[in-house]
Parts: sequence; structure tokens; C-alpha cells
Amino acid sequence: MKVPSGVRVAGNADVSLKAPNLWYLENEGEVFDIVFFASLNLETRSYKFGSSELLLSHMGTSPEIVRHLSDDIGAIHLLYSKNFGPLSSQKSNYHFIMTTRKNGPSYSRGNFAVMTKMDMSEYRSLFKVTAHEIGHFWWNKADINSWQDWLNEAFSDYSSFMALRAKYGEKYVTALWQKAQESFYTLPPIMGISRTHKKAQEVLYQKGAYLLHQLRQKTPDKQFFDLIKSTYRSKVVTTDQFIGQIALFYSEEDVAWFRNTLAAGKNSE
Repeated sequence: MKVPSGVRVAGNADVSLKAPNLWYLENEGEVFDIVFFASLNLETRSYKFGSSELLLSHMGTSPEIVRHLSDDIGAIHLLYSKNFGPLSSQKSNYHFIMTTRKNGPSYSRGNFAVMTKMDMSEYRSLFKVTAHEIGHFWWNKADINSWQDWLNEAFSDYSSFMALRAKYGEKYVTALWQKAQESFYTLPPIMGISRTHKKAQEVLYQKGAYLLHQLRQKTPDKQFFDLIKSTYRSKVVTTDQFIGQIALFYSEEDVAWFRNTLAAGKNSE
């Protein structure tokens, strides 16, 4: 890709400058598109977490937001390390782009996340998206093309609720959980939902996160987080494997409840 002099490029690919003004983007993974941004104002900060790296790029984003987010990224990582265990030695790279567009949703392509422009009045939404994506440092091993993806997305969404609680307090997060509870049984079951179902995102993210919240309520926090740490260490990739982990820390009655609740909900297309 040829761009004017001084323009910098970032995307969900390995980006390199091969010749003056000539950038190459290469992604050897299974992707259906390559998203890239090119700007004279593109700035990038790097954060190292052991063998993992997070890049935060922006194009003229408010210095106040960048400062807040920089501080919060470190705090979120510490919170997760304490509760999930330290990251494995396997190298992971994540890249967040804070765009200048005000419309359209935030989205991700694997380890690359694109975030719609927000001001400080919307910072909680930006914080949650960031906390969710950092959660994927830990939760990223399940099949993303099936309902097993809830092990990636629900765990990362639950992680973001933990971060919200740490930053904004119990009252704020309790209100969010109450909202999730209201729709829990009206949504389709987690178990077996098609990744193309129109409600798949709500089910695999929010409903799955609330299921983990319910599981946490059944035992002291230490027992729940011992389960979560064991799940991460054991490199769980299927729900059956996770249920096997639950059985190590919970009663048979709780395991049966979990199986039944996975299949609970309103079946609809």
C-alpha cells in the first residue's frame, strides 16, 4: 500500500515499511479481511506484560482519555493476574485502535480491536471494552466458530465486570447484573447455540457472564477463583472440560445445576 510521506499505518496484520511510503500488511492467519488505518496523526503506545504486549494506537484522541486509559490498562492487568493467575509464557500480542469515527460499533478481529471515538462522558463504555479485550489475554483458547466460544467471550465479559467493580464500585455493577438477570431466561440456551444466531452475541457474552456470576454466588470467593485459576492453568478449551474443573471445587448438586442452566432458556430463531 502506497501512502503519502509521513503517514503511519496500523492494522490487524504485520505492518512494515518496505520502501519510502510503501507499507506491507501481511496476516498468515485465517482472516476474512484486513482492517487498517493510515493517518498523519497516528500515535502508538506499547505496554509489556511478561511475554505479552498490548499496543494502544490513536489518532488525535483526547490526552485526558489516553492518560486515563494508560493508567487503567495497568490496573486491569494487575487485577486479572491476581485473580486468574499470571499469564503463561506463551507470547500474545494485542492491538487496540481508538478511531476518530463517532458512529458504528466497536469490534474486533482476533487480537485486534477497533474502538469507536468516545469522550470522557462515555469513558465507562470505553473502559469496559478495554477490560473485555484484556480479558482475552487469558481467555482465548476455545473454538470461536461454535457455542464453545462462550468460554472466550463470557469469561472475558465477566472479567470486565470485575474491572468495573474495582473502578466504579459494587452499586454500579450490581445494577448491571440485575439487568443481565432480567433477560437471562428469555434468551436462548448457551449450550448448542449457533454462532450465526441473531442472539448469539447476547447469549455468549452477557448471558454467559451472568452464569459465571451465579456460579460465584454459590461459594466463597476464594473457592470460585481457585476454580478460575485452575481453568486457566489447565488450558480448558471445551465446556465439558470446564465442567470437569467445576467438579473439583463444587458439589455434585452445583455441577448438576450448572449443566441444567447451560441448557436453560427460550429456544427461538
